[in-house]
Amino acid sequence: METTFPVTSSCSKEVPSRATIGTSAVSRRTFLRAAGGVLLARGVVPLLASGAAGPLIAGVTPVRSDAATAAAALRIKMGGVLNVAIGTNISSLEPQVTTETSSGGVRTNLYDMLVWQYNREGSFAPMLATKWEVSGNGLVYTFTLTDKPVKFHDGTPFTADAVKATFDRLLEPSRSGAAKLTLDMISKVEVLNAQSVRFTLQHAFAPFLHRIADSAAAIMSPDAIKKYGEDYGRHPVGTGPYRFVEYVPGDHVTMERNPEYWNWGGPAYCDKLVYKIVPEDSSRAALLESGEAQVVDRIAPADAQRLQSHEKVSIVRTVTSRLVYYVLNQNRPLMKDVRVRQAVNYAVNRQAIIKEILKGAGVLADSPLGRGEEFYVAQKPYPYDLAKAKTLLKEAGVSEGTKLVIWTPVGRYVGDKEISTAVQDMLRRVGFDASLQAFGDFPAYIKQLDTLGFDLALWGWTSSNDADSYINQIFATRFSKKFPNWGSYSNPRVDDLLNRAVVELDNRKRARLYADAQHLLMTDAAGLFMHYQVNLTGVSRSVAGALPVPFEILIVRNSGFVA
Repeated sequence: METTFPVTSSCSKEVPSRATIGTSAVSRRTFLRAAGGVLLARGVVPLLASGAAGPLIAGVTPVRSDAATAAAALRIKMGGVLNVAIGTNISSLEPQVTTETSSGGVRTNLYDMLVWQYNREGSFAPMLATKWEVSGNGLVYTFTLTDKPVKFHDGTPFTADAVKATFDRLLEPSRSGAAKLTLDMISKVEVLNAQSVRFTLQHAFAPFLHRIADSAAAIMSPDAIKKYGEDYGRHPVGTGPYRFVEYVPGDHVTMERNPEYWNWGGPAYCDKLVYKIVPEDSSRAALLESGEAQVVDRIAPADAQRLQSHEKVSIVRTVTSRLVYYVLNQNRPLMKDVRVRQAVNYAVNRQAIIKEILKGAGVLADSPLGRGEEFYVAQKPYPYDLAKAKTLLKEAGVSEGTKLVIWTPVGRYVGDKEISTAVQDMLRRVGFDASLQAFGDFPAYIKQLDTLGFDLALWGWTSSNDADSYINQIFATRFSKKFPNWGSYSNPRVDDLLNRAVVELDNRKRARLYADAQHLLMTDAAGLFMHYQVNLTGVSRSVAGALPVPFEILIVRNSGFVA
């Protein structure tokens, strides 16, 4: 039996994927109920919607659909340079190297995927593929490609051969890395004709469409693959609305309008798009105030409170599905004992951190799966209980003054260093000799984590509504001692639940399996689960079309200056 998704009259319209084998679109109503919606700081905000004015951290403003946002974009004028300030360096401009979301957001301007899912609802929309068919056993996906004349930035035509070349490269045995992990269930890719391509999977994989719509699955130029090889990231070539100009690591990425863009979702309005890499929170806020940057990612809560009264600035509050947590490193003897891991959870006052450091811009984590993600089920969080923490440490034989090494990035997650400093102090209160090491370069931090030289390391994880990508990748035994399960958490019962869930095509059965896994992960104190990140995005009122989606991707590919 085949499930067919009809061709729509416009590729900018969303096609819900509720009939997809093993997946279901999250409706706007369902997601807003689960994730808390989007709160606008002041009055009318050009890029999203008009709503009731109110304080920064209270209330909920109705959110327009992406179609309404696209309609509003008709007021955008052509021209200008849009400056976007982000807090972290770029891991890579090649899609097949990294799944890190900040870099993924940058790459969405350069590349297109077969399917698009970076909208508020997390639903699927046709992009380079206009429709897809799924076999009844979930093993075969057949994509029909757009018949519009699409070209890569190097002039190469987009065809089914380009799709095959992209995934053949990703699946080469010599390749490894985060991007390959998301798509390693693919067995082969076949060209049926110039506009049809067939993917055969090694086994049924319920969330496959989520993976094919991820930025790691962006389509690459076959000519550029041959020309640049492993140097593709220095010469990124896609079919997106902007084409690459230059990248100065640690400073900026510059792109220019693609004059031959096929106008999926609208044109590239700006002459140039510049990403400024600014790790310091206060410096990013200052760029927004001065007008040197028109869109600023992850405004610090204190700066957001100050800027919400600024006449030329809007603050957009997005409750994301990103879980901010500490990896508890079981490769070192201390964290092997579940009592120690539980004690660490009892010792940290997460509510105080959310209130005092994040100024309310965070939601207490109550599951190892992101709030708003499909199959999320709330669990009972560990309460703040110093006495309980000390009792558990005594039972585990942990003596006063035991050394504890904490690592943290700076500028990657909202208030990351400040949060880690608070956690360091709290763990000292239960007797640990806790030290803290901060890393200002996020790609370097990721590499350093591979050395496993920490007891606790601050990390964050999100996915585009894909429970397998979420808790399987960060807690499955097969990823032990490497990205992203650096802590080597391992529980055969959890592995079994996750392995059964990913091949289960009945969503009701999948839901039960994921619910059981979440309960075990929480009971095991698999991590120190802190909060779901609330992103505060600063946007100049002269700009329309910027979209911070709940999966922590900042979309500006169709943004521009208000006419």
